[in-house]
Amino acid sequence: MGVKKIEIHQVNMYCQHCFNNVVRAVSKIKEIMYLDINMNEKTIIIKYQDDSLNNNDIRQFINKALTTGIVS
Repeated sequence: MGVKKIEIHQVNMYCQHCFNNVVRAVSKIKEIMYLDINMNEKTIIIKYQDDSLNNNDIRQFINKALTTGIVS
């Protein structure tokens, strides 16, 4: 099991509330080892270690947090 990295260009991050939702959402995923959010560039960089996670799962989790405000 190695460390995987995903870089997401998230165009729908507009404000501090969006930033907070991403942080809260990603912090609930225990396999996440690193998180860097750049609001100016609208990028999210995540490093994680788990073969059961994939990039698409993480993207969907973040999109749900940003579009609905629900962090589950």
